[in-house]
Amino acid sequence: MRVFPMFKQRFAPVAIALIVMLGAVPGDAQTNDEIDDIREQRRIAQEAEAEAASTVDTTTAELDEITTALEVLNGNVVTKEVELNNARAQLADAEAELESAETAVEEKEDEIAGLRDQVSDRAILSFVNQDDRGSVFIETADPNQAARMQVLVEEVTQTDVDVVEQLRGAEEDLLVERARADTARAEALRLEGEIAGQLTELETARDLQSELAIEAEGRLNAQLAELESLRAIDARLAAEEQAAVDELARQLARRDNTGGGSLSGSTQSIPIPPNHEIIKVSGFWVHQSIATNVEAMMAAAAADGIVFGGGGWRDSQRQIELRRKHCGTSDYAVYEMPSSQCRPPTATPGASMHERGLALDLTYQSLLIGTRNNDGYRWLEANAAAYGFFNLPSEPWHWSTNGR
Repeated sequence: MRVFPMFKQRFAPVAIALIVMLGAVPGDAQTNDEIDDIREQRRIAQEAEAEAASTVDTTTAELDEITTALEVLNGNVVTKEVELNNARAQLADAEAELESAETAVEEKEDEIAGLRDQVSDRAILSFVNQDDRGSVFIETADPNQAARMQVLVEEVTQTDVDVVEQLRGAEEDLLVERARADTARAEALRLEGEIAGQLTELETARDLQSELAIEAEGRLNAQLAELESLRAIDARLAAEEQAAVDELARQLARRDNTGGGSLSGSTQSIPIPPNHEIIKVSGFWVHQSIATNVEAMMAAAAADGIVFGGGGWRDSQRQIELRRKHCGTSDYAVYEMPSSQCRPPTATPGASMHERGLALDLTYQSLLIGTRNNDGYRWLEANAAAYGFFNLPSEPWHWSTNGR
């Protein structure tokens, strides 16, 4: 049987498609496997890092630790979102490819049906007229007429051959389009499953992000309030703390930009006592409920040669004024809006234990207790709990009735 060049041309895409489908290029397959392994290892490492970040204790950790943890979780969410969007784009491409292939299959099937009808009709016609064709050259005595008849017969015969070739070519094209459709369909199904898994991973990543963000917002709120008290005692240290607070606020803002949920309710305002409940004892303004303890602790420290200074209660009116200036004038803006959403970030009134009169920022030898390596801190570490005072670990100078 003669092999026509057109068959070779049509076979090339089939061969290429089969090679791609079967992964018959060892080098490429190996490279893809290596890339997949690297991606999987990176995914596992990222999830482990995110899991570790989600366990940070925001009540005791340093601000930069909280910021770093939130940055990790923010990045994890962004990565998951990018992966999901890429998979959705690939799915759209696969679905478009499937639609195109299915349309081509239908068109080829229609074309083949028409060509088969032509072949069938020509076969019947050839059978009916086969004796007539053979007798044309016998019965005519005119050589010119015989030559013309021969040309006509050859044209009809060649037309039959062309139709058969078209049919064979169309059938091969149909195989190619069906293979393309099968590949696209399988890819679409794979991507649908991948997207379902990625959606679950994204929701998990967002949950971890939201949980830490809510806790971090509470810590930010308290830290901002603490800064207002700290500025009056140690402006230099307050400036250093402000930089850490600003960075945490930026990470919280970045989290908001990734589509995180509401942070409402993440801050807790402490009931602000009336001014007549605030009294002065041992040089500190405090709430009357802890006055006896403060006096006793200062006396015990002095007996051991440790003299503390510093500050205690802070009027919340200043904080209300700042919130109106930085957050808005509505009751929600002043008392409830997350502090990170104000410009600049500003603590809610009542966020600080100082506003309740239940916290002290202490100095020793006229310096704020900025480290744990001095006699003042060591005395407090050993004795303050007996008087009902506990330290906020990230702030050696800050002691309150609840350690916050």
